[in-house]
Amino acid sequence: MTFQETLLQGLMGALVIAALLAPEVSTAQATCGSPPAVVFDDGFRDRAYPPPVAAPPPVTLPPEATPLAVQITAPAPGFTTSRSDVEVLGTFAGPPNTGIRINGRTPFIDGNQFVLPALSLPAGTSSIEARVVSMSGATQTTTVNVTVDPGAVVDLVDFKADRAGGFAPMPITFSWTTATPTTFARLEVDFDDNGVFEVDTTDPTTQLRYVYREPGIYRARVRLTTPPPESASHVATRTVVSVNSNYTKATLCYVFERMRARLTASDVPGALATLHPTLRPDFDTFWTANLAMLPTIAA
Repeated sequence: MTFQETLLQGLMGALVIAALLAPEVSTAQATCGSPPAVVFDDGFRDRAYPPPVAAPPPVTLPPEATPLAVQITAPAPGFTTSRSDVEVLGTFAGPPNTGIRINGRTPFIDGNQFVLPALSLPAGTSSIEARVVSMSGATQTTTVNVTVDPGAVVDLVDFKADRAGGFAPMPITFSWTTATPTTFARLEVDFDDNGVFEVDTTDPTTQLRYVYREPGIYRARVRLTTPPPESASHVATRTVVSVNSNYTKATLCYVFERMRARLTASDVPGALATLHPTLRPDFDTFWTANLAMLPTIAA
């Protein structure tokens, strides 16, 4: 079950309980009917963060008639690597709440872009499939073939992040390892891929921590240089995603309002279509048993 689907289940439960037990506006209705708070306390941030925190930028969901499309931009078709974990990036399009899976896994999303930081693949040639699914059940897929060859050239430096993504502002601690013991005389890191090294030091043990305050996809880059006379530079990158919580909130509220409108009209099949298939049987039983009360529950 995805993050949005879990939230939707909880909000639906809150709506039903509030409608049956009290005249107050339910939690879900209050959340979807109010503007974003500067400091979120409603579950739309994945970890506590001390104020002040700037309000996330507003978002506009795509039109309902947006056709499905998906493209893998990296890795390129025929890509060969010695590493068993492959970073997958791409773009997609579709109506609001379009789901996307990469070989069955859920990537991070920023607008129309997606990132799956580490897809584990076995040795040999494998197919990477990106699949988008609309709420109506329509699908679109694309694939690329890549090869994991343990005998391929191994990059000396591997750049790691303690987390691949999360809601902005997102603090991340980076680290690096080498395939063979190597001495370095200089460490440089460009955290936000703007061409400027925020870290430039002769101490390779320097802690690498950065806070991504603005939503977006960032390719952090480390450059390690060996001492003279070789002075050889080795570069590695790591993509991270700082998620706009307003996108999650807008999508969830879009689905919630569609479901509520259908329940108000006693349209159980239509309301069920807004839920993940695994949730439908339980809600179908409850809504059908309380068909006469649905307009009151959902109002």
